[in-house]
Amino acid sequence: DMKRSFLLVAVLFLAYGAFAQQTFRFNYAEGQLDDSEILDSDLRPHYLGQEFSLKMAMLWNSYTWLEEATATNPAPKRVTDKTPIFGAMKKLNSYYKKQLKAGTITEALAKEKLSRVMDITLCIRYQNTREFEEFLQQKANKKPEALDDIFSQKVTLSGSSKYNTALSSN
Repeated sequence: DMKRSFLLVAVLFLAYGAFAQQTFRFNYAEGQLDDSEILDSDLRPHYLGQEFSLKMAMLWNSYTWLEEATATNPAPKRVTDKTPIFGAMKKLNSYYKKQLKAGTITEALAKEKLSRVMDITLCIRYQNTREFEEFLQQKANKKPEALDDIFSQKVTLSGSSKYNTALSSN
C-alpha cells in the first residue's frame, strides 16, 4: 500500500543520507609533517617534484618498517601499519599520475590534491583511525574516484585552517 511504500522510501533515503554524510575528523598534527629525520638516501624521484619525494619518504618511514630476519625467515620482511590508509594514499598517488599523464588534471590540481592526501595520511598516523580504516576497507575495491572523494570531502583536520574544509575545486 501507499503508506508502506512511502515509509520504505523514507527509510532508504535516511540510510543513504547517513552514509553520504559520514565524515571523519582528526587532529592536525604539525609534528607529523617534520621532515628533519629524512635522509637523502630515503628519497626517490617523484613525478610532482622534491616536496613530494620528501613526503613520500616520510610516509614510508612512518607507516612501514623492516621486520628483523630470523632463523626461520632469513629475509627481512616489510611490514605496513594501517594498510587501508597507506594503500589508499598509494592508490591516489598513482591515480593522479595517470590523470596528469592523460591531461585530465592540471599539475597544480594534482599537487593540491596529493598534498592534502599525504598530509592527512601523515597527520593521522598515531590517531585512532579504526572507523576510518573500516570505511576505507569497504571502499578498497572501489575506483580511485571514490577514494579521491573521501579524502577531499569526508576528512577534516581540526586545528589547521588549510585542511578543515573540503577542497572547493574538483
